[in-house]
Amino acid sequence: MKEILYTPLWTSGVKKVDKFNNSNILAWKQKIQLVLSLRELDDYTQHDPPVEDAEVYREWCKCDRKDMAIIGLSLSDEHSNTSEM
Repeated sequence: MKEILYTPLWTSGVKKVDKFNNSNILAWKQKIQLVLSLRELDDYTQHDPPVEDAEVYREWCKCDRKDMAIIGLSLSDEHSNTSEM
């Protein structure tokens, strides 16, 4: 059975991203990058956290957790830690 992550996008309605399953790495990566970009979260996967300002660092960490949640929810059970829970 094909697993799909449904992700609401503001004006685009609901878009589907097939969950990563080893055979779809290129399409999965491109779609996840687009989802993160549309949600203005793509910088958090591409850069190290800022360390100069504690408040900016906390906000960065919050957005980074959102990134990780989107990515984690887009993995098939065999590729995520949730299959062990």
